[in-house]
Amino acid sequence: PYEAIVPRKGECDNLVVPVCVSASHIAFTSIRMEPVWMNLGESAGVAAAMAVDASIPVQDVPYNKLRQKLEDLDQKLDREQPGKSARWKSQNEWNQQKKGWEWLFPHIDTDSDGQISAEEYNAFQKYKAKHKNWEDSLRKKKAAPTPRKKGVRTPAGHLPGDKPNIILIFADDLGIEALNSYGGRGVRTPHLDKLATGGMLFTHCFANPACSPSRAELLTGTYPSFNGVQHVLSKWDDDTYLDPNQFNSFANQLKKAGYATAVAGKWNISWLERNDTVKAFGFDEHCLWQMYDRNGVKRSRFYKPYFRINGKVEETSIAERFGPDVLTDFMIDFMKRKKDRPFLVYYPALLVHTPYIRVPGGPETNALPDSKQKKGPECFPEMVEYLDKNVGRLVNAVDELGISNNTIVIFCADNGTHGPVTSIWGENITRIKGGKMTMTDRGSRVPLIVSWPNTIKPGTRCDDLVELADFLPTFLEIASAPKPVQRVHGQSFFPQLLGKEQPSKQWVHIEYKNDRQIRTREWIYTAKGTLTRVNELGRPENRPERQGDHEAVRNEMKRIFASIDGVAPERSSQSER
Repeated sequence: PYEAIVPRKGECDNLVVPVCVSASHIAFTSIRMEPVWMNLGESAGVAAAMAVDASIPVQDVPYNKLRQKLEDLDQKLDREQPGKSARWKSQNEWNQQKKGWEWLFPHIDTDSDGQISAEEYNAFQKYKAKHKNWEDSLRKKKAAPTPRKKGVRTPAGHLPGDKPNIILIFADDLGIEALNSYGGRGVRTPHLDKLATGGMLFTHCFANPACSPSRAELLTGTYPSFNGVQHVLSKWDDDTYLDPNQFNSFANQLKKAGYATAVAGKWNISWLERNDTVKAFGFDEHCLWQMYDRNGVKRSRFYKPYFRINGKVEETSIAERFGPDVLTDFMIDFMKRKKDRPFLVYYPALLVHTPYIRVPGGPETNALPDSKQKKGPECFPEMVEYLDKNVGRLVNAVDELGISNNTIVIFCADNGTHGPVTSIWGENITRIKGGKMTMTDRGSRVPLIVSWPNTIKPGTRCDDLVELADFLPTFLEIASAPKPVQRVHGQSFFPQLLGKEQPSKQWVHIEYKNDRQIRTREWIYTAKGTLTRVNELGRPENRPERQGDHEAVRNEMKRIFASIDGVAPERSSQSER
């Protein structure tokens, strides 16, 4: 059919078309062929425009480039298969063929049967022909809802047609021992407590023990050795960054499923001043602390904040405001504007990272920039409490917008608590020193709380192993979004959220700089061959086992490392072992 639009010179020079039809034939043909004439007419116009742009005769427009252009414009000229009534049998099939147009499916699927028939697609083409601004009008128009049957769920696990909003709150430097819902003492976190009692608390979630490696793994579902971010970005002359040309983030993939996306907080996987990758990683809007200015001077995050908001540096306009409050206001405004469509909010919080500060409203509060703050870890409890306050503001905004039942709120952290902080934990009033940047549970065991009213059973607890690489596949399953370009190491924990019986992962992978380890429920095995028995929270770390002991355990750990690194095929999936 593409050759019919721009036949080559000499192919149709002597074409004679005899026309001998009745008036009834003409009327019948007009009705049946109208969509075809529309398609061909529009497509011929595209070919002519391409010829003008390239300064060539229309007959010389390359077929492959014309085909790609038409597909980009959602024009399909391939012949129908006889007897095939459904052009696209599912949303996934449509998504695979129509990259960038995933949001359009429910508008064309007018009978909400989960597929697009030839008749529905032809009706859509007629709509396009009659409406010059068809795309804007459809985006503003609410798509036909998919009929729901009570208690019936799709294989993906959620009700047909549902795409719940996702809010991911990612705290900075917060281990489980500091939170009341995990047994911590002395820090008031009523909003996080409410999330935990109203949702699901995971007891064994693991991050990498430092900032940038955790953020890169979270976004891509890929371990640090594979995504190239194995250390913390902290120096201006460090050109390390997460490459959007090699990796898709969960925001990239959710955008393809029709989500509006925003990020607010701490980026720290590239220097924004000279390598702003936020848009490339799929975020429509952003409000981020820009750590360094164009002169390589480190700037403030809390008081006198220096933020990049949707590509523009903001300093004077927010100089008198507290940075975390600016972020929270930004996210609430975004949710208000996007509440009528599915949205993703990624909130990599600035709190509770150093510098230690007195938060707004206290008797010792000062509004000095980060570089002039001289407080110590005695400020840690109030910093956690202020983070909790902003979590409450976000959740309350969701409630006020009337979208609570269709919104998943997730709270997690990038690594354990900062070393100078000592938390009081448990019934025995155990003192636990922060383990950030150490390859211990104190450095990598982090909170994970998930709330989803009317879907997650309130007050549930999950003891399964979870790691940051699991978030991307979980989000993709929730949103029925396409897979990314890279290999994903994680495994979805969506079934656990639904309360389904699901075999637990047998191990997690933890990495920082040149150190890597596999952590099971019983053992920690490093890439350097050290085997250590897991210690209980609050107890001193155990000494390594003697070389030569537990040979079977060591061999299994070596096999796991080999399967991750692609040295040997993995014998079975994690959940099967």
